[in-house]
Amino acid sequence: MKHKLHKVLTSLMLTMLVCLSCTSVAFAEEAATESKSNTESSTRASSGDYDMATLPANGTIYLYPTLNSYFGFNKTFYFCADNTYFDEDPSGTIQVYVFKPDGILLRYFEVGVNEAYRESFFLPPSGTYKVQVISRVNRKLLASALWEA
Repeated sequence: MKHKLHKVLTSLMLTMLVCLSCTSVAFAEEAATESKSNTESSTRASSGDYDMATLPANGTIYLYPTLNSYFGFNKTFYFCADNTYFDEDPSGTIQVYVFKPDGILLRYFEVGVNEAYRESFFLPPSGTYKVQVISRVNRKLLASALWEA
């Protein structure tokens, strides 16, 4: 009986330890590794700062959305490149590279003009993310990246 009680208590303690470590990871704040870009940036009431800028035709820009400390386990990254400057929709693709605050590539994806991209991530680290946006479109677009609540 004593041996069984010892196993139960050990299992309970290990379970609590795992739960506490997951919670502490979710609230950990990582230092930003790069400074904010000179592009237009505003505060958003959701999960941090979003960043947006004009993406030149067949050009490259960098966006720096920030993910603040948060509750829960999943956060959703959002990216969109809108045709706000012209009446007709241009064609082409936009390549997007999302880097974590420590500089490691988190995700690569391609979108079209006026297509939104959303993806939920499990326990992404807080901090400023670097988003490299490469346009293969012959018109300028308005690109934005943020973390949704």
